[in-house]
Amino acid sequence: MLAFIAACWLINGQTGNCEDGDILIVKGNGVITFIGTGPLSITGEGSLVVNKNASVTLPENLFTKDEPEQYIRQNAGVVYPHINGKTLIDGEDLEISFAGANIGARVNGDGTVVLKGYGIYFDSAGNAGRWSAEGTTIAIKAVK
Repeated sequence: MLAFIAACWLINGQTGNCEDGDILIVKGNGVITFIGTGPLSITGEGSLVVNKNASVTLPENLFTKDEPEQYIRQNAGVVYPHINGKTLIDGEDLEISFAGANIGARVNGDGTVVLKGYGIYFDSAGNAGRWSAEGTTIAIKAVK
């Protein structure tokens, strides 16, 4: 079954319109945080932190060793310190943070996205804006 997305924009304390069938697209540099239910994909150069609920597909040929370079933090999940490429993440009750440069993200899930740094975001309904160091929060809701 296809999931359709409705994006509710919460920018500087103001709420915009929700549109059916939206997918959130993010481009920029800084930190993107997502709390909710996936899926989402993140492309860029940086560090990824995911909680234990996440199913993560890392970029091909990311590591030169047999095992991925990852650090387990108690109660926090997994840290992937040197991501460079496209990472796919899915699951429920996700807590994800990606800090880096040349970020491209596509969010198709239910939850809240917080953007800090600088860049642009838009959805398939034509809503668009810029994100800054002060932070921009966007709530998205999948409609099935």
